[in-house]
Amino acid sequence: MQTQLTKDELDKIKAKINDLQYAEQVTGVDWRLLAGIWYRENSLNVTPPSRVGGVWQFDPPLSSTRIQALLNKYSILSATDKQLIVNDRGISFKHGAVLAACFLRDHVPQVLDVRKAGDLPDDTIGNALYTYNGKAYGKDWHMSPYVYNNGDSQHLGLKMNASLPTANGRIWIKKADTRLGAFVVYRQLKSLYPRQQDIQQKQTAPNSISDDIDKIIKEKQQENEQQKTISLIDGKIIDPLDK
Repeated sequence: MQTQLTKDELDKIKAKINDLQYAEQVTGVDWRLLAGIWYRENSLNVTPPSRVGGVWQFDPPLSSTRIQALLNKYSILSATDKQLIVNDRGISFKHGAVLAACFLRDHVPQVLDVRKAGDLPDDTIGNALYTYNGKAYGKDWHMSPYVYNNGDSQHLGLKMNASLPTANGRIWIKKADTRLGAFVVYRQLKSLYPRQQDIQQKQTAPNSISDDIDKIIKEKQQENEQQKTISLIDGKIIDPLDK
């Protein structure tokens, strides 16, 4: 039972990491979250599948008007770059990643700009992934194979109950899932690729209460030194704090 990404799968993500991080840079949506969606929607392939929706499986496909509105609201792209995505309809990998990020921010307000907010709570990430897939398994995202399959010993081989679009309509899939959930992918990437600002925060954070006390004492000593003025009266050094 697979419980984490294989080396080959990690290599595929690494090969497209620049495109994923570009989507984060222009929308603020965590690239590792997007990688989890990519894994589930197209098995880390960059070639669009034969079914509608492109690499990122927009189902139903988004209209040009809708795409333009999402890009205007949630991206910092130039008008020229936005038009490239509109023309592409989000079918290609890089353009679709940007559009998927905008789609997420539109449907899940809690998906804040990680460029400003840093890493989001796991529950927010899980709910965002669940929303992207359509919330077909009740209220708890942990019960969704799309989100949390093989996430722990209690969620191995969750049963799928989903439909896929085809040229002749939709087909239903009802079987135990064998792939990782999107959140499980995100969690592994979060461990392998920690956000730099979080590393800096950990490095500068006090190790204990005693460290805080020592810091306060040192600051107070420096303050006292700054308050002292030295003057000579009858050849004596006078500290104003002694007056």
